[in-house]
Formats: sequence, structure tokens, C-alpha cells
Amino acid sequence: MGNWLNPEGYMFLFDNASSYRLIDQALKELVGTDRTNSFWHEFQDQYITQKDIQYIRKTGMNSIRIPFHYKLFTNEDYMGFNDSNRGFELLDKVIKWCKVEGLYVILDMHDAPGGQTGDNIDDSYGYPWLFENENDQALYASIWGRIAKHYAKETTIIGYDLLNEPIAHYFGNKDEINKKLELVYKKSVSAIRQYDKNHIVMLGGAQWDGNFAVFTDWHFDKR
Repeated sequence: MGNWLNPEGYMFLFDNASSYRLIDQALKELVGTDRTNSFWHEFQDQYITQKDIQYIRKTGMNSIRIPFHYKLFTNEDYMGFNDSNRGFELLDKVIKWCKVEGLYVILDMHDAPGGQTGDNIDDSYGYPWLFENENDQALYASIWGRIAKHYAKETTIIGYDLLNEPIAHYFGNKDEINKKLELVYKKSVSAIRQYDKNHIVMLGGAQWDGNFAVFTDWHFDKR
């Protein structure tokens, strides 16, 4: 379900406008704010349809992962909206379609406040500022808390993928950033478990979800 709620340049086949922020800027320079916002409204409503969900089920798939941008749950301007409930409006619609088809859903925060990766995939400014800014961390945890409260009893949802591919490998201080990942996860898990003890939480390792040595207090089978 990539590109729907977190547009990425490579999916548009763009060379330089690599993230939502840059795509949005380029479109506004070309056609203006009103037409760009109108485009995003239509994009959100039409990019994924009920027929798409039906097709996915017919191919034999049994689950989908929906990446989303944190701004869909704030009043920050995003894709022509500034409505903190917009994310629920869009996700509820697709989850309802998936329920009818017997498809399970994983919710994935692909773009966290401040950025968790430091690359175009998280719509950030080239650094994973989430791990440096406590206000961003508080917002991140509060959004997951709201999501958990909203979907606590929704059986179509498998679980919550808390961060997509945190902390790119090419930062010289990545080892120091890595030490902060577990703490940030714990904040969001705590917020989720206030409302929802039913769903799995999924914790990606550092460096593109691959480095699980960063976890010290939680136990994993490392085989």
C-alpha cells in the first residue's frame, strides 16, 4: 500500500523530488497551491479502491501493510488537509473493505515526527531527528496511543509496525543514535498498552530493520 498515504518520488518515477515534501513543493511551483491540494484530495480518495482490495484477495494474499504519515493524525498541513482525524477516515474505509474480503491489516508508521530514518522514505530533513527531540517523541507516542484506542477491538488488524526502517546506516554517529531506539519504542508501547492489549507490536531493528543488537532489555531469539 506504499505511496498512498506517504507519497515517495521513486514510485512516481521522479529523479529529484524524492519525498512527499519535495513532491508537494514541485507541484505547487508548477500549478499552484489550490490545484495541488485538489490533486492530493483526489489522490487520497482514488489511489486505493474497494476493487483493489478485492483484487489483492483474489491473488491469494492474506494481509496488507498500510504505511502512513504521522501528519494524518495532527493538524499539520498534509496532502491538502489539516485534520487530526483524517488518518482514521482513510484507514477505517480500507479496513472495512479488508474485513469484507478476509484480509488482515498491519498499520505502519512510515513517517514519524522528525523522521526516524533520515532519508526520503520518512519525509525528513536528512537526519533522524525523532531520536534527538523529546517533543517529537511525545507526539509519536501520543499518535500510537490514539491509534490503539481507536482500533483496540478491531480484529481485522494484526498489529502495529511502530517505525519503518529506523536509522540509516550511513550516519557517522549511528551507534549513538541506535542507543536511543529502544527507549523511543518503549514510549510508544506504553502509550499503546494503555488502551490495547490485543494487538501485536512490531519492532524493526536499526539500519533498515536489520540490526537487532540495539535491543538490550527485551529478549529476542537471534538465531
